[in-house]
Amino acid sequence: MRIATALLVLSFCAATACAQAPANFLTQWAEAKKAAAKEKKPIYIHFASSTCAECKKIERETYADEGVKKALADYVCVSLDCTTLPGAPMPPNVQVNLSLMDRLGGSACHYLVMVTADGIKLNAVEKNLPPKELVKEFALAKVVYKEYLAFRAYAGDPKTDKKSYEFALKSLIFYWEVQNEEHALAAAEMVLQRDPDNDKGDHVLAKTAQLEFSHDTPDKTLGLMDEVCKLDPQNAKGAFEKAILMQIRFEYREYLINKAAPSDAKPHLAAAIKLVEKAQVNEAKLKEPGKFYKLGAQACVFLEQYDKSIEWAQRALAVSKSAGESKSLKAIIEQIKAAKAASESTSQPAKE
Repeated sequence: MRIATALLVLSFCAATACAQAPANFLTQWAEAKKAAAKEKKPIYIHFASSTCAECKKIERETYADEGVKKALADYVCVSLDCTTLPGAPMPPNVQVNLSLMDRLGGSACHYLVMVTADGIKLNAVEKNLPPKELVKEFALAKVVYKEYLAFRAYAGDPKTDKKSYEFALKSLIFYWEVQNEEHALAAAEMVLQRDPDNDKGDHVLAKTAQLEFSHDTPDKTLGLMDEVCKLDPQNAKGAFEKAILMQIRFEYREYLINKAAPSDAKPHLAAAIKLVEKAQVNEAKLKEPGKFYKLGAQACVFLEQYDKSIEWAQRALAVSKSAGESKSLKAIIEQIKAAKAASESTSQPAKE
């Protein structure tokens, strides 16, 4: 009977190509949460697929590194199978795992993420890092985990007034740091409600959080951006710069979503260019103006505004602070010039 069962398991794995978990890794999310709560440890999740070559390389090489082994000892480790095959039915456990990966910000295998037992994300890695670099990511996650424990102790203390402004602000800062959208937005709303006249001066923080986690229409996000810029006109808190940069990226996202329909997509590029121009007026106040000019140059290329694109790429080069970035920008400028020349040559009427 045992032999028959073993053969059945083997044949099932062969048919569904399920991912094989490394030794000492659990394979179920519910099991990992239970173990983490019992052992009072954070959780390390490897979202893996049997068809992912990088997953296998990490399992074979990275997890064999002594430094990684030592770092993993501080975590409850779980490997969650996300294997999907064309035409094959998706097993229920894979559906659960893919849903969890999406909720934690992942889009594809491999995805490595450190979380608490209650699902608060501490850190995440989306590429195959050398062992020493991965160990650094584990260390960063541990720092956030200590902050999580401190905040949980503060929130759970009977003496803590959860209706106070202080609690709202601390909640906002913590949940924003760990990128917990739902709780961060709720805390931002509490900050605004408990200090309606902005006597504490933290409206800029709350509004910036709302902008970062907003998934509303461009009109709504533009309104939030304007509010943030008015609250921090001199960019003293870095909010002016962050707000415009987030809005530019929002417009880019909308452009990509609508790319198949140029008439719907191009207005988002035009909006991004206007935002870069708004930032350019206050260049002296910006900490990293090069980011704006690089994004603006890219938008202009898409709209075939090559002269403006070259101008902004050159501005980005002028404020560049690293040799690597400068080299990259010089190459980009040459590519834009080549695209401009090609465009001009094709637009010239043929000679008789």
